[in-house]
Amino acid sequence: SYLKRAVELNPTGANTRLSLARALLKKGDRNGARLNAQLAGHYACLTKRTPVLVAADKLLNSLDGSST
Repeated sequence: SYLKRAVELNPTGANTRLSLARALLKKGDRNGARLNAQLAGHYACLTKRTPVLVAADKLLNSLDGSST
């Protein structure tokens, strides 16, 4: 619930979105995890935060069953 509130306060926070995606995945919410990982990647790209972009891409690949 703290991460959801943090996203409400800062919806473009790439790190926060990525953390929320990971937490949602642990809870079994794959759709919520996918959405937040996509948004994390988007905002990371806009702000040139390469490590967050790479981590979001890795999470999305794991959700999609990709091996890259």
